[in-house]
Amino acid sequence: MITLPCQFRLFILWMTVILVSACCGTATAQRYTTEHPDVLRAIDKGLGYLEQNGAKESRTGGIALAALALVKNGAPENHRVVQQAVAKIRSCIKSSREFEFDHPIYSASLSAVLLCELDPNLHQHDLAAISFYLQSTQRWDGSWSYMTGNDVNSHASGDMSMTQNALMAAWSLHNSGYPIPATMLNRAANFLILAQDNQGQFPYQTAIARNSGTVSHQGPSLGMTAAGMSGVYICRNMFDLDANVAARVAASNLAMIKAKPEVFKKIESDEDKRRRMASAEALRGNFSKARFDQITRSGDYWLERNYRGTGQSSGWWHYYLYALERYETFRDLAEGHSDDSPDWYNWVAHHLITTQKADGSWSSSGGAVPDTAFSVLVLCRSTRKAVEQHIADPVVGGTMRGGRGLPVSADADDIVLRDGQLVSLSELQSSQSLLERIDELSTMDEETLLQLSRMPARSLQSFLTTDRIQGARFWLNDADVEVRLAAMDLLAKSGDVKNAPALIAAMSDPEYAVVEAAHEALKRISRNAKALRLPASDARNFSDQLETIRKNWQDWYRGIDPTYTAAPPNEN
Repeated sequence: MITLPCQFRLFILWMTVILVSACCGTATAQRYTTEHPDVLRAIDKGLGYLEQNGAKESRTGGIALAALALVKNGAPENHRVVQQAVAKIRSCIKSSREFEFDHPIYSASLSAVLLCELDPNLHQHDLAAISFYLQSTQRWDGSWSYMTGNDVNSHASGDMSMTQNALMAAWSLHNSGYPIPATMLNRAANFLILAQDNQGQFPYQTAIARNSGTVSHQGPSLGMTAAGMSGVYICRNMFDLDANVAARVAASNLAMIKAKPEVFKKIESDEDKRRRMASAEALRGNFSKARFDQITRSGDYWLERNYRGTGQSSGWWHYYLYALERYETFRDLAEGHSDDSPDWYNWVAHHLITTQKADGSWSSSGGAVPDTAFSVLVLCRSTRKAVEQHIADPVVGGTMRGGRGLPVSADADDIVLRDGQLVSLSELQSSQSLLERIDELSTMDEETLLQLSRMPARSLQSFLTTDRIQGARFWLNDADVEVRLAAMDLLAKSGDVKNAPALIAAMSDPEYAVVEAAHEALKRISRNAKALRLPASDARNFSDQLETIRKNWQDWYRGIDPTYTAAPPNEN
């Protein structure tokens, strides 16, 4: 028997450890973000599947999910699947008080989320109707569940899955300008308190006796715990229970970027602050924050130790992953965290990348289209994107969440936080100065017009007086397409219906981009989300279809102003 020297044996042992680590540790060492090449490839393959198969989904909620996944990844509203989803949603809304939703709460909730994502102003009639529907279908115990006919209390227990979907829709509606009644949110929050068991888990069904208040739980599970906890954190956000924590973290992070705490400035008007606090206070009512803190802690504790489950043994696996992403996003928001590559996302991303089918789909109990949509939405962190659209973000390492960078400024002292966004103080002052310098839009140069068109509508509201709007119309006949588009953008942002004649005339423009912009501007100022869809420029009988749309707009405006006479093409 040959005895190796001790040092040589140690060397072999060390090399073995290194080789084993290299072979076995690849998956765990990988750090995924939404921009990782493998993640982007998986998303692209999933989107390809949805583009081919999304329109085949018969369930309203299913096609709404497919459309949402596409829109979250850059698909326009005129995408075929998105248009079919919107048409399907509208077919379910017979009137503002009459509905025929299949899988009622799921379909209505996912429809609301999609329409809020597309354009809450253009889809205001449908969203107002869905908001009423969700309010009217809430049960006496604060939950949502199965119904027999229109009897919302016919089922013996509240359904956690439906409740989380209804709350996500409520959050989207509330943050898109459709107020949610305090009683609706309070009742839902109290249901969540009663639904959690003593281990921190949530069941699929929770029955509460009306007379005695006795609570019975049916089958707590991983998926329903993620659903319940996402509902908990949505309520916390709408109640503004964690506002002070988030504000402190935002201030701390901004100071860290600047490396000088005294630079931090929080600019919020007294009126804005009053409205924000009053809204949250009204929603909270007499709600018990202490009790909610308790269920938050116990639910967090359980999920931190169990979120990986036992693989894909749960039937509704991809639905669970979507609920997990929602929960983690709202928890991060409450605690002021911002991590582009958290452990949970690394685990989920690796799992989805390695289980994706050759055709780009995923599938468990939901079916290929919904489960693929769930998976794409998780990989792109869709809830995080939604939160970033509505809520001020903590900032870490010089980059706002969602990839929004700091303003272009060489001086840290120049960066301030205004209305939840980081802005350059000098650029802000420059914009204000620009507005102060301009008297007549008809006499300004083209570059100034383009700068104005890039400003948000809110900044231009007081500036766009009747005289200035009249001046903006001057530019609709400019030879430069970009200038005509900029002028049209200003007219749309004004919201003034008196701009309709000029926009209707612009629909005769030889450039399709200008025609499309004019049509969208008319939809915006008319608040008519159900206007006829503009055909593609190469569509058969394009001219005839366009003329029909133009005449519809003329008839609409003639109903507002009977003296209106349609101007010849390109005249204002």
